[in-house]
Amino acid sequence: MRYTAYPLNAQFDDVAEAVIVKHPCLKEQGSVPGFRSWKISLKHKMGNYHTKLRSMGCPELSINSIKNRQRDKCTSPNQVKKPRRAEVSFCPDYPAGETTESLKKERYLRSRKGTTIR
Repeated sequence: MRYTAYPLNAQFDDVAEAVIVKHPCLKEQGSVPGFRSWKISLKHKMGNYHTKLRSMGCPELSINSIKNRQRDKCTSPNQVKKPRRAEVSFCPDYPAGETTESLKKERYLRSRKGTTIR
């Protein structure tokens, strides 16, 4: 068996299945193969292990790191800023024919009448 920094999906399946065969009490009741969450846990554990190896200077992982790319290609692969906790990340467009002012006016009129917007 050869060790690799980037195991394939089938290799994760084999390891998760081996855990279930060795310890049948750990089998999941909800999933068809019985080891889906174990496979996900292994993937997360491997990601954390990648971080440790990259910080220690493992050549196979540090090549793929953003820090070692050329200066003009040193940006993140996805240029999307992730929202902070409780921060709105999407504001839908206004309905057809409505503006910010018309919606404020409608909200004000409804608040004076005592009706709520659903």
